Amino acid sequence: MDFDSLIQKLSTAGIESPRLEARLLKENASDEKKLEQMLQARLKHQPLDKILGRKEFYKYTFKVNADVLSPRPDTETLVEAAAKLIEQNKIKNILELGVGSGCILLSLLADFPNLKGKGIDRSASALKIAAENAKCLGVESRCSLQEADWFDEAFINQIGGGFEMVVSNPPYIPHHEIETLETEVKKYDPWLALDGGLDGLESYRRIADLAPKLVKDGGFLLLEAGVHQAADIIKIICSKGLQHFKTEKDLSGIERCIIFQKRGCNL
Repeated sequence: MDFDSLIQKLSTAGIESPRLEARLLKENASDEKKLEQMLQARLKHQPLDKILGRKEFYKYTFKVNADVLSPRPDTETLVEAAAKLIEQNKIKNILELGVGSGCILLSLLADFPNLKGKGIDRSASALKIAAENAKCLGVESRCSLQEADWFDEAFINQIGGGFEMVVSNPPYIPHHEIETLETEVKKYDPWLALDGGLDGLESYRRIADLAPKLVKDGGFLLLEAGVHQAADIIKIICSKGLQHFKTEKDLSGIERCIIFQKRGCNL
């Protein structure tokens, strides 16, 4: 298939960057048959990163598949905020709740050679991808991955506490809104990583319950937030004794990363 025909088919299907995607499909197809398979998947609005099996995020490249949420540029806001705090406070250990592909936790481990981390997810399939990414980035010796559900009553006993930093991009889409999302998200991202319950805040309430035990005195909790959720999340987390430290906006001006600190002495 020639390049112009490829561009035309992608454009007709409503793909926003048909020329760029045509080039990527051409570059990654081993032969014409593979190219046609990849094209047909994209015309059905399967995300390009899921077709290619990888996604650029922050400074690194991550393996992705149908079992993990595709990393979003908005989430880099959280990673950048965490990196500043790790450097300023000489943080040595970190926990991620809902590790998925590992893009948050592993980016930070790759940035800071003295940092150790733990990633929790209730999806064994997602943890497999995270483990592959940890190995690719050469941080597997400093990263432990564990299958666990933070809604389980025994979660704290399973995981422990005393982390200097806890980060999470929890599910925050209200259940009734998932069907209104674009096809690339609602059909190809795992619903476990999207569904935030009736109002989108279910996971934040549970994290608020856990945070006083998970975070050590002086430690930080960083949460990604959806549009117009910041005020509610701050109220939920602060009701359990943590202090609102700072809010970071993404490139669109949305309050995307909310930072809390546990009351107590500084690190």
